Amino acid sequence: MILNSREYLVRRDLRNCYKMHQTIMSLFPQSHSKRNLSSSNTSARAEFNILYRIGFNSRNNQIKVLIQSKIKPDRSKLSDEYLLELESKQFRIKEIKDIESKIITEAKYMFKLRANPTKKSIMTPDGKKRVKGKRIFLKNTKDREQWLERRSIENGFEILNIEQMRLPEFIITDDGKQHGWKDKDHIQIRGVEFNGILRITDKELFATALKNGIGRAKTFGFGLLSIAPIKTL
Repeated sequence: MILNSREYLVRRDLRNCYKMHQTIMSLFPQSHSKRNLSSSNTSARAEFNILYRIGFNSRNNQIKVLIQSKIKPDRSKLSDEYLLELESKQFRIKEIKDIESKIITEAKYMFKLRANPTKKSIMTPDGKKRVKGKRIFLKNTKDREQWLERRSIENGFEILNIEQMRLPEFIITDDGKQHGWKDKDHIQIRGVEFNGILRITDKELFATALKNGIGRAKTFGFGLLSIAPIKTL
């Protein structure tokens, strides 16, 4: 969906990743799952495999949100003002099954993945052991590449070429973080965008990764793995 950047609610959502999460989830029904999860939104996101990524098209200066899910989002839940006029009637939808049916082992694709690569820290800065490990963002480029290499082995693909990019400027502040507020809780998330070329080593594992996403913070727009034929370069 193409966002209308002049609309107040769009600007609010871009500044507050929790509000964006709520807007995305409003397009889907509540979960029917009986699992005892802390939030119905979280439960619905998992049940319907909802993943999304906010992006910017520099060719036409448009802000887009790519959404992937098991079921179709309900366009009627958004006001016409939230989207640009050309998008006001309906969403442009592409079935992921069309992509999955073409996946073969050893095939190569361009890929894009916005991720939240972290590790669990068991030590405090003064050298004391934490009672409960805290996840910290991997700031070093090499550490992030190694994180992705481990995820690729788990998810049926091999990285052939890779570059790392900052998150789009319109969703982060000067500290490089996405921010959000849930009631009185302040949410801060850092991430990186991986772009490159991969080779599929296990098509079943890879198909699962396409459906379920990779890594943490999927609630806030991370984890969606997108692929495209190399010939489109």
